[in-house]
Amino acid sequence: MRVVLDTNILVSALLVKNGIPARIIERVEQFELLGSNETLAELERVLHYPRLQRKYSLSEVIITVLSRGYARQV
Repeated sequence: MRVVLDTNILVSALLVKNGIPARIIERVEQFELLGSNETLAELERVLHYPRLQRKYSLSEVIITVLSRGYARQV
């Protein structure tokens, strides 16, 4: 099955480990995850939001790791 995940789902799954989006990501191996360079760029942009960086202590290293992890899946 092919799946395209919205950026909101990706961000939620990455930041909230016990939610429904996180459970979807846990099963990503069961799907063919489709994405685009635009989705990856949006993910990186959203993870740079100051309010997310403050609330979740996101550093450049963490953002890079999260973004590259998504990029490897698509």
